[in-house]
Formats: sequence, structure tokens, C-alpha cells
Amino acid sequence: MTYEFVYRDKHFDWEATVEAIAMVCPISAVAILSRWRDRNFGNCQRLLPVLVDHLLQAHLLNPKVAAALYCFQADWSLDTFLTAVLSRTAAGPERNEVAGLLWNYIRLDLHSLRVWRKIIKVAQEFGVNFPEAEQFAEQAERREERSRQGSDDHRTRDQSPPQEVDWDAVFDGLTPHSLPDLAQAQKRCELTAKYGAKSQVFIRAAHRVAVGHEDELIATLPDLPGFELYELQQLLGELPASWAHQQSTMEALRALVRELAARHCLRITVRTAYQPLPLDVVERVCGLPRAQVIGAAVHAIADIADPLGAESLFNLVGLLSTRLDAREGASALEYELARMEEAMSDADGDGAWHVALTPGRDLSSAVASYVWAALAAPEASYRWEAAHVVRALCRLRCDVSIDTLTSCLAGAIPKPFVDSRLVHYELHAQQWLLIGLARAAIERPDAVAKHVPQLVELALKPNSHALIRSFAASAALAVHHSANVVLEESVLSRLRVINQEKIDRTHGPRDRWHREELTGPRRPLELHFGIDMPHYWFDRLGGIFGLNETDMCERVEKVVLHDWGVPIETWDHDQRMRRRIIDGEETRHSHGTYPRADDLHFYYSYHAMFVVAGQLVDEIQLQAVEDEWHTFESWLHGHALTRKDGGWLADRRDPEPFEEVDWSEIKDNKEWKWCVSRDDFDRVLFQGAEAVVVAGHWVVSHEPRREEVDVSSALVTPETALSLLRSRQCSADIDRDPPLPSAGSDNELEDDGFVLKGWIVDNSSEAELDKFDPWAADIRYPPLGPAKFVEEQLSLERDDERRAWRKAGTGVVELSSRTWAYPPAGRREDKEPSRGRRLEASKDLILQLLVSTGMKLLVEVSIRRRLASSYESKDDDDAVGYPPPYAKYFLFDADGTITTV
Repeated sequence: MTYEFVYRDKHFDWEATVEAIAMVCPISAVAILSRWRDRNFGNCQRLLPVLVDHLLQAHLLNPKVAAALYCFQADWSLDTFLTAVLSRTAAGPERNEVAGLLWNYIRLDLHSLRVWRKIIKVAQEFGVNFPEAEQFAEQAERREERSRQGSDDHRTRDQSPPQEVDWDAVFDGLTPHSLPDLAQAQKRCELTAKYGAKSQVFIRAAHRVAVGHEDELIATLPDLPGFELYELQQLLGELPASWAHQQSTMEALRALVRELAARHCLRITVRTAYQPLPLDVVERVCGLPRAQVIGAAVHAIADIADPLGAESLFNLVGLLSTRLDAREGASALEYELARMEEAMSDADGDGAWHVALTPGRDLSSAVASYVWAALAAPEASYRWEAAHVVRALCRLRCDVSIDTLTSCLAGAIPKPFVDSRLVHYELHAQQWLLIGLARAAIERPDAVAKHVPQLVELALKPNSHALIRSFAASAALAVHHSANVVLEESVLSRLRVINQEKIDRTHGPRDRWHREELTGPRRPLELHFGIDMPHYWFDRLGGIFGLNETDMCERVEKVVLHDWGVPIETWDHDQRMRRRIIDGEETRHSHGTYPRADDLHFYYSYHAMFVVAGQLVDEIQLQAVEDEWHTFESWLHGHALTRKDGGWLADRRDPEPFEEVDWSEIKDNKEWKWCVSRDDFDRVLFQGAEAVVVAGHWVVSHEPRREEVDVSSALVTPETALSLLRSRQCSADIDRDPPLPSAGSDNELEDDGFVLKGWIVDNSSEAELDKFDPWAADIRYPPLGPAKFVEEQLSLERDDERRAWRKAGTGVVELSSRTWAYPPAGRREDKEPSRGRRLEASKDLILQLLVSTGMKLLVEVSIRRRLASSYESKDDDDAVGYPPPYAKYFLFDADGTITTV
């Protein structure tokens, strides 16, 4: 109802409203914000930090719970947030743990130089370590310097350096406190054509007025054309120091403020967002209480005969609220609530008040309920942010919040935190909560240990949701492996075979995609699943078990209508779509892809399919099959996490490299496209004195310039290496040349003494269930790395995340792999982000590899440059077509020499 009058955020002070609700009842504020987010009312990215900051300042919220909420990508004021959290956390291990968690996320986001400096200052103040923070600040400084300089030649202008205004000439022969003379000074400034000079006249006059005439000058200002609230604010900021000791002058200044407040009464506001006349500045400089300024404005508003608009009415309420004492405020609130009760119907909000809307008494539990509602969000990105919060709560041992979340798994849905008129996506919440718990069980099993019995019960429930029980089993097994909880062998054996096919080994391999023949008449389906879902989702699952598309639709329909009891009339009548909480563009999906947001049709179809999957794998025995792709395990992996080791895609995301590309010498953008030099190839290939990039693909984007780099390498027989180098370098069409092979690829060659062998594994693929995790930013996995034979021959040991390969025994890093995407997905969509991945090897490792294999190493570096589409000319494209990239080849020998053509 309020939103109909507010019209988005234009006239409504959302921040002050949230703070006011929090002061009345903090727990209710969390519940209200949760329902607002469920209804897409307001802006949760803006309002959540306001609420968290208020609760921290009031010492009401556990700082570790607040720290976990940073995983929601919101408009956090980082220095304020960090100070509030770290100052309320015990110094030592606890503070370091909180700081470490926050740093893992802070370093992945895009911050300005000003913010980085504040982050560094906070770290120094509280004695916590933010590794490489100084380098991030330097990187931000370089980025902002590029922005100031502007690399776009058609936007830059030749501007002459600003010239100082000759104020002596402006005021020559004029009396500063005379109104006609001040007007004359303004005209002289207009003739000088100096931007902003006219608005400085009254400030210069204040510093030139003769002693004893200050009050005369102030008295003329209201009649000076263009002197309004903004000019008054400027004057208060640059008053002559001597005025503060002149009683008559300050009284005249206070009279000026009251007069302008009355004249511009509709612009006087107590809103926190922006005040044309900051009341705190007036009180500090003039000694004029804000109550008097507000009083002058209110009395002036009372004399206005015309009806007030929405903005003025909202401002008036704010002004009047400051003039009420506690009793009057309570009376006004009670009166207005009674008026609202008369205007509201049962269709508004959650309907009439009932006891089920009581949000509880514990703030940490309330926050957990907020997280549960976020886990059930239609938007995939928000569900993933909430899963990160779950993981963070476990890592920081926020046991009360974790207990509340796991109680929701048992059906204790926190109804005050969700919109009762919308279908609560409970199965979404269960699935993404278990995703978070399964990940947390690996790094903090002690935080999940007490919930293992509940997880085991979920995992072993027969004929249940295949993905939900898979994540529950993973969490329980992770805790068991850490020796925090010892499970019985019978339970362990069942957990280990969750979702595994039951193989009938008495028969030979079955025919792939064998379908049973349809016999007899079939009843028509009651539900329409559309075109995409049956063919691209249900069909492959059915094919594994010999079921056709119609069989699968019948089974899914039975789950929706009979097992869940969903009314056929409303199963896809999506209130979120009708209320425009989500739109058709977000919910669009085709050919088996996931939508960004799930409508009711997709929600029911998706989860019912996984319930059917659980039933089929439990009930049907299958004959053995040779092709792994046609197994149930392969199908389920295609709908699970990208990584199969329990890690998340976001764990493998790195910040953008710190090295900087300097293109400032080439001013013209069109010229820059074709100015690729030998130095550019050396810059790409050699990272410092000892590191060489041996594989990679990345994009460097400095608007409007975009440079795309590809590096590949392969081992080649010494006898043919030089010939291959020359032929590749002199190729007429580099784009059509076969790429240098990766290990195990079809491009590897061995024929008549010629060997071209890959030594780097590049088998990354598109992300799966975690594709829309904004903290993963849609990076590719697995990262680049050496082939197994390289690891064995050179005695290399890799870390769990495949970031570094060290020499066994010495611990020296010989290979390092980086994968980045910057900034997070969904942010700065107007800009093309820098992203990429690469593998760097030490020169020593390359020499060891060549000695051990008796081969040479051929490295290809290609560079392609273009401008953003808004800067490219179609005529330019037509003139040159689609040009191939610039390329250069390097041949490394075992004696350390590098040959090029």
C-alpha cells in the first residue's frame, strides 16, 4: 500500500524508516526486511547494511553473525562495517578469524582508492592482517588515474588551464555590503566567463567587508539574485574567522538562516540522504538550534494555501516528528496506525495480525530466519549468497543461527519472515542450506557435528529428492572423516552408496537409451510442462532407466499433484510474476539451461524431477553400461556442483593480477589497435625475472580498449623444432592454423620422427549448478595445470586448490595457476570486466622439463585488440574485415636459449 504512494524510492526515506523500526523492535525489523525482500519491496542491497549497522552500533547483534552477512553483496560502507565488527570482536584469534573471513570476500570485489585506504587504516587500527592490501590500493589508484586521464580521443578536449579570478578588479570601486554593488560584481564575473565565479561573489564580499558593516552585508543577501540554500551552505563553510566573536554579526546570520528556511520551507528536510541546508552545520557554525530552523519552515508551510505534493508531505512528516515528545509521538503513531487499519484490506501485506507473525525473541535466530528466506529466493544468485552466509556462520561458530537454520530443515519454517501470499520455495531453501552445510563440514566439521543425526536421516530417507539427500550425505561423511562424529559402519556403507545405480550383473550390457514400447491407452496429462522441460530435462533421466518422455511426465505429475498435494488450478499461477516481483526475462531458459530466477512452474518441475530421480535409482535395477555418460551418476553430476571434490567454484577464484598495462603513450584509439610491438609479446610472456607464462587466455579491458591474449605451448622434437617455429610464424592465416595441443588432445602428433606433445591439461568446462554464484563470477574449472607425467617426472606436489605446484623436498613453487574474473558477476554490467586464467612456470622448471624429456618447448603468444562496440566504426570494420590476431612464437631449448624469428 505504501509503495503505491511512494513511487519507487523517490520521496521516501527508506534508511530512516528501517532505523525507526529497528529502534521500536529490532527483531521485527529483521522480519520486516525479510518480507520486503520476498516482495521485492524497497532495495535489500541498500537497506540490509543500514539495519546491520544500526544493530551493531546498539550492541544488539553478535559481530560474528554480522560478519557472515557480508556475503550478501550489498552496499556496505566498508570502513564503518569493519570498524563496528572488529571493535566488538575479542582481540587475538577470534578477531583474526573474523578478519580472515571478511578478507576472502573483500579482496574479490571492486573498491575505489578511497575505500582501500580506509580498509588499510582499519586493519592497522585493529592489528589484523589484510595481505596485499597496499597492492590492491595501488591497483585502484592506477585504475582511477586512467579514468581521469581518459583514453578516449573523441571525448577528450583541449582545455586551457584554469585562470584565477582577479577579485580586486571585480570589486574595484564597489562597496561589498551594498546590494547594487554586489549585483554589479556578479555582472563583472559573468563577463569574465569563469565558471563558478559568480557564485563566489558573496563569499569574497564577506572577506572584504569593512569592520562594522558585516550585518549590513548579511541583510542584503536575501535580496541578492540566486542566493538560496546552497549558497547559504557555501557561506557557512567559508565564514571569516573573526565573525564568530561578533555578537551582532552572528545574530544577523541566524536571522538570515531563519528567513531563508521560511522562504524555502519545502526544501528544509531532516532526511539523512541529502539536506540542501545541513542542520548540523547551522547549529555548529551559527549556534542556531535545529528546532528553530525547523520551526521557521513549519510555520511557513502552514501559510501555504496550495496542496502539497508527495515529496513535500513526506518532508513535512519528518519535520513535525522532531517537534513531538515521546508521549505525543506514541499518540501520533497510534492514531496513524488506526487510520491505516481502516484503509487496509485483508489482501494487503500478510492480512490481519495473528500470533504466527510473532518473530521470536532472539536476534541471532531472527537473522538465521532471514537467511532461510533468502535460501528460498527465486533468484539463483541470491540463494548462492545466502549459502555463503551459511558457510560463514559455520566457520565463525554462530551456533544459535546454525541451530535455527537446521530446525527449518525439520519443517519449522519461520513464517514471519516470508510473504504468506507467495509460495515459499521450501525445497530451494533445503537444497541450498545443505549445499552450505556440506561445504562447511569440510572446513569446520565441529560446527556441523551436532546436526549429523538430522543429516543422516535426510540422506537415508527412501525415494527422496536425489540432490538434497546427496548434499546431506556429503555433509555427514565429511564430519565423520574428520573424526568429530563416528558413524556406525552400516550407516556409513549406506551413505557411501547414496544415488548409486543398482547394477544387475546377471545380464550383459543393456542397449543405450532403450525405451519400453507404449502399450494400451494413456490418460491425458493434467499438467502441461511446456516444450523445454520434458525434452531437455526429463528425457535424459528417463532414458537411463528405459522410460520415455510420457512416462517421465506422468511420474513428475504424480509427485506434484498427489505426493505434494498441489492444487491443479494453482500449480503454475505464479503470484510473483503477476505482481512483477520477477519478470519473464529472468525466468527464461531453453535447451536444458538454468534460468536466473525460477518461476513456480520451473520450481515444481525441477524438484519433482529430482524426487522421481530418487525413486528410480532406489527402485530399478540396471544392467551394466560401458559409457559413463549414460549413467545416473553422470546425469546427477550434471546438475550438481561444478567441482566434484566438495569445493565450490568460488573457492578457486583469484583476484585480478596486479601487473599494469600502460597504453598511455598511444593517444589515438584507432592507432592503438594496430600498434602491437615485440615488447608487448615479451610483456605477456615473461612475468618478472623468473616466471614464464606457458598457457592462458585473458582479457584486459581499459575502456574503451580491449586486449585479448592467448598463450599456449607444447613439446616438440629438437630436429623439427626450428622448422615448425618458422612455418608457424610465417603462416598466412594464423586463425586457421591448428592450435598447439594440450595434454591428451586430438592435436597431439607423433609421425615419422616428428613429435608434438602437450604437457598442460586444459579440460575446463562451463559451470553447472553454481553458474549463478556471484562470488564465483562464472570462472572456468578446473584451472590450467601440468599433465600427470610432468608431475611425476619433475617430482611436483600440488595443493588442494591447484594454485601451486611445489618441488618435492624443497617446497619451492615451480608452477602457479591463476583464474580470475573481475568484478563479480552481475555487477558493473555496463563495463566489460577483465577476466582470464593462466599458468606460470619458473625458468628452472622449463629447463628441467626439457632435459628430462629431451624435447624443446614451442610457445605461441597471440594478441588481438579491439575497441568497445560503441567506439568502433562500421566503416573501419568493413575496410579490414575480421583481422587475425598478432602472433609470435618462442622456442625454448634445454641450454636456456630462446629462439624467435
